[in-house]
Amino acid sequence: MNKKKNPDDVRDYQVTTWLNKKERLQLESNLAKTNGMRQGDFMREQITRGYVHAYREKSNLSEYKKLIETLLLYRSHFSRLSNLIRSHDTNLHSEIRALVTKISSVIEKV
Repeated sequence: MNKKKNPDDVRDYQVTTWLNKKERLQLESNLAKTNGMRQGDFMREQITRGYVHAYREKSNLSEYKKLIETLLLYRSHFSRLSNLIRSHDTNLHSEIRALVTKISSVIEKV
């Protein structure tokens, strides 16, 4: 029995396609890059979005943490530099402040 409350959410249309050996190997390679996504979910996301978001592996979390720590360190260093330069050259200060803003946006995205 269907438990969905909205009838438009029911998946009632099936699509079947045939792949040759080269296409099948490419599909398997792409599935391997998605870290365990099922084939149906992969194809559904590719059809509806036009791309597939590859999820991060848990084994790479330490690398991401190290990257965030480095970016935070750079952000604080640039803030210190801009504070030192603020009183001497106003044009240089605005450039450094813009750089700090860009680094902060990268940190937030990660």
